[in-house]
Amino acid sequence: MDNGTVLSTADLAQAHHGAVSIAPTPLGAGRHRLTAVYSGTANIAGGTSPQRVLTVRG
Repeated sequence: MDNGTVLSTADLAQAHHGAVSIAPTPLGAGRHRLTAVYSGTANIAGGTSPQRVLTVRG
């Protein structure tokens, strides 16, 4: 997510050795506050990563 906007999604059921690949929406110039979000399941709690700031030069 970038400031609450979803950039890409992945289906963890398709994970290979615990990893998935995504092709996020290209980011425009400026500062972006990025987080990863896992919505969870009935048996596993969801969570959100710490925020990281990325500055894209334009």
